[in-house]
Amino acid sequence: MTAVRFMDGLWFTLFFAALAGVGQAVLPETPLFRFAWLPSWFAYRVLTRRDRIGCWAPLWAGLLCETMWDLPPLGGVIGCVLLAWVLKGLEDLFPRHPLTRHGVFVGLVLTPAVWLWALGYALLFRGTDALALVPGAGSIVAAPVVGAALGGFAFWLYGRWNFLCLEEPTEADDEG
Repeated sequence: MTAVRFMDGLWFTLFFAALAGVGQAVLPETPLFRFAWLPSWFAYRVLTRRDRIGCWAPLWAGLLCETMWDLPPLGGVIGCVLLAWVLKGLEDLFPRHPLTRHGVFVGLVLTPAVWLWALGYALLFRGTDALALVPGAGSIVAAPVVGAALGGFAFWLYGRWNFLCLEEPTEADDEG
């Protein structure tokens, strides 16, 4: 492991812990916002890391999602692994550094999908105790809208600030 990779992993760990804290402190205590917050940031991370993201990123993001979403054990981890797997398959559709409109699209699709995953997983483990996660009629309509807004915000902010400053330079960067 190089020093750059170690610092990048440390940065990811601290940044996502801070994001989870901000999400818990600022966002309303409803599943609608919880399921749109961290997955959008994690999606950007996966889409911009064309190399292997390693096992730490889905594990850490998944553990934070489990605590934010109050899911049974491994619910968030399996969800983040599946999310990373799907996004890695779709990464050719996105540029190297995705734009705000890509975040809107990702959040639009991702939030309802993550909500369904969390609901199904929680129902499997908790049974009727997980019925609090069942979306109401308003939430079904609002989930894609909130997801698009928070996804667009996450991708815009990531694109504005160079959060990938610790990324190892490519051969093209070395030559030019």
